[in-house]
Amino acid sequence: AELGTGDLDVESAWSELIGARDSGFPLSASMPQIRSHDMQKEFGLVEGHAYGILDVRALDGGKLRLVKLRNPWGQGEWRGDWSDDSKLWTEHRKQELGFVKANDGVFWMTFKDFVQTFNSFQWLHCRPGWRSILGDAFDVPGGDNVGRAVAYLVIPTATQAIVSVHLPDKRSYDDKYTAERYGGCRFEVIRVKPSAAHVVSTEPKRQRDISTTLMELEAGEYMIMCWATFPAGVVRRCQLSVYSPSKDIIIKSPTDVKGLDPTEVHILLEDAHCELTRRTGELMSVSAPDKGLKVLSAKHPGGFIIMIDHEAGEPSRIACASLELQLTNGKLLPPDVAKKLPKVKVQVPSGQCRLIRARPERVGEAWGYGHGIGIQLARDFDAPDILRALGEEARTYGQRYDYGASGAPEIVQWTYQYESGIAMAFENNEANKTLELELQFSLGNLKFIPARGRGVTKVDINLEPGQKELVVLRKSDPSAGFSFGYGSSCCIRG
Repeated sequence: AELGTGDLDVESAWSELIGARDSGFPLSASMPQIRSHDMQKEFGLVEGHAYGILDVRALDGGKLRLVKLRNPWGQGEWRGDWSDDSKLWTEHRKQELGFVKANDGVFWMTFKDFVQTFNSFQWLHCRPGWRSILGDAFDVPGGDNVGRAVAYLVIPTATQAIVSVHLPDKRSYDDKYTAERYGGCRFEVIRVKPSAAHVVSTEPKRQRDISTTLMELEAGEYMIMCWATFPAGVVRRCQLSVYSPSKDIIIKSPTDVKGLDPTEVHILLEDAHCELTRRTGELMSVSAPDKGLKVLSAKHPGGFIIMIDHEAGEPSRIACASLELQLTNGKLLPPDVAKKLPKVKVQVPSGQCRLIRARPERVGEAWGYGHGIGIQLARDFDAPDILRALGEEARTYGQRYDYGASGAPEIVQWTYQYESGIAMAFENNEANKTLELELQFSLGNLKFIPARGRGVTKVDINLEPGQKELVVLRKSDPSAGFSFGYGSSCCIRG
C-alpha cells in the first residue's frame, strides 16, 4: 500500500496492516528519499531504506495505534514518540508490549507517525501449498497511453490467485536515476473467455512490485493489460508472476495466442470495461431507460469510465452527447485523446455503446474528475429509410400549406419541426401542372441533409405531376438550439 499521497485512506491502510498481521504474512515498510532535511540525523531513520514490520497493535479501545519496526542493520532507531527513550512509556505499557530498551534496531512508533514517515508498506503472501509461476519477460515503453497486452493466462479450473508485475531494481538501470524515470506501472486483469469481464485494476504506482489483491478466478482465459507510469523514451524490462495453489495455470505471451492482434486486444478491453460499468456503475440522471438509453459512470483504481449505452434504442435514433470534463491530474484514454478538453462530443447509434475513459497522469499525486453531460436522441440519418419515414411524419404532423390560391389545390407543402431540426415535404398530385419554387433560407445551427454544399442557403424545387420532394435540415450542434426562417417565390405552370 502507498502512503504519503493526498488521497490516502488511512482506515483502509490500517485494516490492510491488521489483515496481513493476522494472516501471518511478513511485512515491511519503505522510506522515501527526502532531500529537504537529514532524516537520519533528525529522526534516526535512513532515507531510501526498508524496515521490517514486526507487530501492529491497537490499544485503549483503538485510540492508540502503534507499529513495531526493525532496522535490518540491527541498529539505528526512531527518535520520536514511543521510541526507546520516549517518556510515554509506562511500566504497564512496557509489560503489555514486551518493551526492551536496546540499540538493536527495534522500535515502536504511532501509526500516525508511520504514515507520515514511510511512503509504502508491503507484505509477502506465504500460504502453504501455494507457488509462484513466472511468465516471460516483456518490455514496457514509457509514455504509452494506449496500454498493451503483456500476458495471457489459461486457468483450467477455478482457483485463487495473486498476479504481480515486477520491474527491475533501479540500481540496475544504465540511465541516470530519477523518481520520474524510475516510474512504475499499473495493470488490469480481464477475462476473455468464456465471456468478457473485468476482474481487477491496480492503482498506478511508482514502485518495483505491483500486485493485485487476492482474486477468485473462474475457469477460463484471461489477459493482462499494462500501462507504464514513466515518461516516453524510457523502456523497462518487466516480468509477471502468478501466485496460486493451482499447478495447472499456463502463462502465454500474447503473441503466441492465435488471433490476438492489437486491434482485438483493445476490443476485448472495451468489452471488459463495458461489463464493469454495467455491473458497478451508477445510473446518471440524463438516462432515458424508457427510450433504450442509459448513461452510467464507474470508478476503479486505474481510472474512471462514462458509458453511453444505447443498445436497446429505436433503430432510427442516435444519442448525441456533449460532455464537459474537468480532469485534475488526469488524461483521456484512446480514442478520445485527441479531444480538446473540457468538451467532448459523442454520437452513439442505436444498438451500440460508447465509453469515455480517463486515467491518472502523474503518479503519487491526487487525481480527480468532474463532469457535466447533456444528451438527447436525434434522428440517425445513416439508418435505412430514415428520410422516407421522416417525410411521412411531416405529412402526418406538419403544418400544411395548400397552393390552392394559385389554382392548384393538389400541390401541398408541409413544414414539420422534429426533435433535431426541420423537415419540409412537397407533393404534386395535379394531373397537368408543374411547381417551380425557390426557397431562400435563414439558418442558425442547421445544415442540409444530405449536404448541399458549404454556405448554400437557396433551394430550387421543380415538381412535375405525381412527384414528391423532401428538404431536411438538422442541427449542426445537437446540444444547442437552432433558428429557422425562409422566404419563397412560386410559379405554377400548366
